[in-house]
Amino acid sequence: LALLGFFCNLIMPFIIGGCLAFIVNVPLVHIERLWQKLFARFSSDWPQKIKRPVCLIFTLTLIIGIVLIGGLKMHQSFNMIVKTLPKASAELTVSLKERWSELALSPDTLDYLQSQWSELLRAVDSYWENNKTTLFYNTLNITTSLISLVSNIVIGVVFAVYLLLNKETISRQTRNMILAFC
Repeated sequence: LALLGFFCNLIMPFIIGGCLAFIVNVPLVHIERLWQKLFARFSSDWPQKIKRPVCLIFTLTLIIGIVLIGGLKMHQSFNMIVKTLPKASAELTVSLKERWSELALSPDTLDYLQSQWSELLRAVDSYWENNKTTLFYNTLNITTSLISLVSNIVIGVVFAVYLLLNKETISRQTRNMILAFC
């Protein structure tokens, strides 16, 4: 089972790259057709030579732009929520102050609450002292997982660009390999 997990981690960037290539290929095909229509009247072969890199760059720019616009829309919504929080918290504070004054707690109740608060702080301090190595290792695991995720995505993007730049050659070679073994 550990060997299977290792193998999955090893091929994960290529799976990500294949998925990205599959997704990016859909608009890329349409942009390449548009390129062909625009430059069909040229007698030289330079438009054909630069078609794939230019169309791939344009497609990636388009997809990144769409993702960024979506992110900006979410950012605007998040900012609106953050701007309403101070007003809501001020109203909550006023409401809590009114309810606290209605309670009219006795000194014995206040002493009890203070002792419970002190006990809670001691429990938190004890938990920290007893589990600081576990907390450190969990933080380290999260950090290494994030670094692994970023490296998998970067390798996947490079692999996707490679696949898309050479898709006819790779397709022909794959077809020949399948025919040779079947």
